[in-house]
Amino acid sequence: MAGARFLGTDMTDPEVVPYFTWDDPLTVREIQQLLRSAPDAERFRLLGKILREARDTDVWVFTSPEFVSRNWEKLNPHLGRRRAFWEWLLQQWREDRKVRDALARWPPPIGRRYAFPSADSGDAFWPAFTRPRPLRCRA
Repeated sequence: MAGARFLGTDMTDPEVVPYFTWDDPLTVREIQQLLRSAPDAERFRLLGKILREARDTDVWVFTSPEFVSRNWEKLNPHLGRRRAFWEWLLQQWREDRKVRDALARWPPPIGRRYAFPSADSGDAFWPAFTRPRPLRCRA
């Protein structure tokens, strides 16, 4: 059985034939090579097959969410029954990115400007809405 190729799930081994290429046995290395150098039509067909047949966690060995999002119109026809899943997942990522972007801008610039007053600035430095309140201890 020298040279026999067996299907596997270890996407970190370049010589493994991934389980989702059972009908066209290609190794992880060959798939990555094709995705880099094949004509666009073949690349998007192969990547569509990966998105359609592979577990979502295994997909990221071969591509990135940004690439999938940028090339959605070219990949969409190749997704078959998994199209709805990928549409949903991309939408979730977009919403999550909006939340992360909003949190990255928090607190608003006015709040940041007054966050670290100088020692000699006194209470006048703090606008009323950002002025720290004194701590009160209950006896």
